[in-house]
This record gives sequence, C-alpha cells and structure tokens, in this order.
Amino acid sequence: MVQCPLYGGGRATTSADGSPGKQAGGHTHSYLGTLRGLLLYGELTGQSKYVDIVALTYIKTVRTRLKKSCFISHDMDKDRNGEPTSPGDISQLALWLATRHGYTEFFDDVERIVRARLIPCQITQVQSLKQPGLAPLRILGDYALVPRDKLSNTIELQYSLPVSTEIERTDNIDYTINWRGDEIMGISPNSDFYPFYPGIL
Repeated sequence: MVQCPLYGGGRATTSADGSPGKQAGGHTHSYLGTLRGLLLYGELTGQSKYVDIVALTYIKTVRTRLKKSCFISHDMDKDRNGEPTSPGDISQLALWLATRHGYTEFFDDVERIVRARLIPCQITQVQSLKQPGLAPLRILGDYALVPRDKLSNTIELQYSLPVSTEIERTDNIDYTINWRGDEIMGISPNSDFYPFYPGIL
C-alpha cells in the first residue's frame, strides 16, 4: 500500500495491485483529489513510486468505475447520482499522467470525457458558425497541410465518425445511448431537469 504523509489520516488510499484502498468507498470527488495529491507529491519529491501507483490505480480502479458515457457515481460504492465534477477530476488526472509521465493511452479517455460529459453539462446553446472559405489542402501521410499564406481564421475538417447505439445500466435503469464518435447524440429515458443530452426521437 502507498500512502502519502499529507493524505489518508492513517487509511490507505491505494493498494499495490491498483485496487482501491480502505478509504475508497465514499465520496468519489474526494478520492480522486487524493489521487491527484499523491501524483503531485510524487512529482514534488521525485519519488516515482507515487506516480506509478496512481497510474496503476487509474487503470485498475478509476477506469473500471467510469462508464463509457463518462457517468460516475457521486459515491464510489453506489451506482446512482452522477455529477460532472468527478469526470473533470478524472480527465485532469489522465491528462497529467499522459503529458507528464508518458501514459499517452489516456489521451482517448480525456477526449471522451470532455466530449461526452464536460461540454454537454456546460454548453446549453451553440452559436451559429460561419462557413469558412475553402483553403487548399495537401495530405502528407497522416497529416493535413495548409500552406501558411492560405490560412483562414478557421480550418474545418470533415470526416466520417462511427455511429452506434448502446445500452448502459445505472441505478437499475437501462439507458439507450446514441453515439457519434465520442459524442452522445441522444439518450433515453432522459430527464426534463436540465438534461445534458438531447432525447432520442
């Protein structure tokens, strides 16, 4: 078990195999804050064992509790009452692990969380966008090149995204979710109290 002297109050936050420690049954946001603290403590003190255990805990514990729709319960031992704070914590933790410590496989998690949970819970109106003029485009391997002297203010690429419908169970309710890439395009049943997503027509 790894325990940072600044956190935990005598109870372990993590276990050597990446499973949650004794304290990880309550408030999800607090637990994730402690994991971020352990990561920062490892960086500050140069002790990579803290970084490594946080990365393993992210894989074995955090990822297994975060549903594809990026729903995670307010309390880790429950399956109800989701909120966007914890997905925000998870995206920050994944981003730090990816950019600072080479866990680049976590970038996909960050994008999905931002697209499927964080933006929908904050953006309620989309301003109309003007269609930019078409700029000449060259494809170089996996990259698109627009000559500097032809740049407009906006570059817009259009490409096909996979579309799917999946069932996700939360609080004993089966939710039908329509996906386009990593974005939730519709959900049923939906809430009429500030819904994050549109309903399925």
